[in-house]
Amino acid sequence: MLNRGFCFLLCAALLAALSACGAQEPAESPAASTGGSVAASEPSRPAQSSSLRELNMGAATSKGYYFIDPIQNSDGSVTLMYLDFAKGVELPLCSSPGCPHNGPECPANLPASGGGYVPLAVGEQLVLVYTGAPSSSQDLGEGALPRIETMEPDGSGRTPILRFESGQELFDPYITDGQNLYCNLMTTKGGQTTKELVCIDLTSGEMTALCTLDDSVGETLSGACGEAFILSSYNKQGQRVFLRMDAASLQKEELLTISPDISTYRLENGQLYYIAQNQLHALDCASLDDTVVCELDPLSEAQDALLGSSRDGHVLMLLDDYETGETSYFAIDTATGEQPPFTLAYSSAMGSQRPVVILAKVPGQEVYLVETGETMVDVQTTGSDGTAVTVQIPRPMHALITVSDYWSSNSNYTKIQSDF
Repeated sequence: MLNRGFCFLLCAALLAALSACGAQEPAESPAASTGGSVAASEPSRPAQSSSLRELNMGAATSKGYYFIDPIQNSDGSVTLMYLDFAKGVELPLCSSPGCPHNGPECPANLPASGGGYVPLAVGEQLVLVYTGAPSSSQDLGEGALPRIETMEPDGSGRTPILRFESGQELFDPYITDGQNLYCNLMTTKGGQTTKELVCIDLTSGEMTALCTLDDSVGETLSGACGEAFILSSYNKQGQRVFLRMDAASLQKEELLTISPDISTYRLENGQLYYIAQNQLHALDCASLDDTVVCELDPLSEAQDALLGSSRDGHVLMLLDDYETGETSYFAIDTATGEQPPFTLAYSSAMGSQRPVVILAKVPGQEVYLVETGETMVDVQTTGSDGTAVTVQIPRPMHALITVSDYWSSNSNYTKIQSDF
């Protein structure tokens, strides 16, 4: 089915890691701020609103990529990894000789939190977001609360700058202006839930609520473009509506309503791509220019289309045929409208066909970091009856590829070796 076949592309969330020297245990900084919405009399605004940009769910700097290993340690902790672009190797963010990387003594070890861990790169600084998991607070206590830490690229100086309260969770997307971090904050107290767009100063740890989001209509931060945030919500007809909110005035204007004639859409890096009446459209959320990229062949009742990655003048489109069971991919050139087949794909551990997905673009280079496959890892766990059980869990395989080779479907990879 369509969503199953392409969910891997839409789950942009593989997280990355760093080859380190001299990493330290996190400092218990007494200066770390405590969460809770801080409504300043004059809310802070983006320092350079024109530079608002979305951060990938993984941290790419000019030297490497940070991510979270998908395989948990026996105590529920996870390992922060680093992929060195120049050396072509990935390993835990730890320089301790002989370290097994599976206990709290390892600098790359992140304790069980019950929620997600999101490493982000703001310039050459590494930011680590613990998203929080209120449902796990009874088992993990303060470990289930959201918090934000910063550290140097080598993992040293790891310091909590902001701790949140019970009943709070952070949600993507994560947006920066080079100084602050912006995201969704949901707070549940006394059976009441509020949702806010918050601004977090990555130097001081001070948090400001820029505005309250109307959770009754599903209003949420969805992206950024130029000097504005992109919000989305649902109207009375249940249709999704995208809005642009000026970062300085907080004034909103409608960008696009996903009406019934829009079959699929994708928001990425300030561009809204959507298919309507057999045409692929590109809506620039900053200029409001809406252009027709190309005409598409009409779909049969047994076919469906979905849009994937959109970068560097291309959009990946999936075409799923329910009658034949076949899935095809096309790399659409947004300048010419050409739609050549996209053939970079692999079979997952479960046997499904997946396109090679972009994890990040190497800063300053025309090179992508991509996921090219999976390798199965034996993991020891305990069954419901208390006996030892071995299960297999997939771990992604990574490679580098030039932008032109990727969109031309040339499998000219530089494979990344795993040292873990």
